[in-house]
Amino acid sequence: MAPGSVSLPGSDSLTPEKCKELIQHYRVALIHNMGPRSTLFYLFQERVFPKETIEDIRKKGRGDQVETNNEILEQLMQKGVREFLVLVKILRKLQLNLLADILEEQRQSAILHLTEPTSRKLGYHWKRIADELGMKPLIPMIQDRYPDKLREQALYMLLLWEERDGIGANGRRLTELLESCNMKGAAENVEVIMGGKKKKKKKKGKKGKKSGKKKAKSAKL
Repeated sequence: MAPGSVSLPGSDSLTPEKCKELIQHYRVALIHNMGPRSTLFYLFQERVFPKETIEDIRKKGRGDQVETNNEILEQLMQKGVREFLVLVKILRKLQLNLLADILEEQRQSAILHLTEPTSRKLGYHWKRIADELGMKPLIPMIQDRYPDKLREQALYMLLLWEERDGIGANGRRLTELLESCNMKGAAENVEVIMGGKKKKKKKKGKKGKKSGKKKAKSAKL
């Protein structure tokens, strides 16, 4: 990518405010998928951020992916249309084509906070969910559009489901689908995000403590 102007289909309708809105809307998905090191390299290469800003972001990120990406997006939301379009190009460089497509097409999703983390847990089982939803005929198209990318295939399928069913595509229905396919862990995760259920904490050390006490008593005897 050479520094300079960037143009994408539909970019004429973009405004700095719209760019900020889209980044904020897909913030969680971007944070958990972008490679911060490569992203910073390309942003510097494209003259989006000067060296001082790059160093400041690295310092604040403290080597953590989520923290660093969060700082990157904070800075990008203060920029304009050109920088937004550069981000889309970088996502393609990082082979995050679905996220690039979503931003480029200016899609909106009311349940992305549920479908994006769910897509990371489905693996090959996304096809079972598609079958349950009556979307089996779309599986070849989804695979062709995002070949060898299970997460992207799963998320795209869920986005198409939301597009088709509208308000019928919601957290409750998603939980039911996951439970019907015996994906209880993924279903519980959706409930946790919705705030209806707390994550179960594994109890550690109790057996060890008891056995330790028994050993101590037997040693005294």
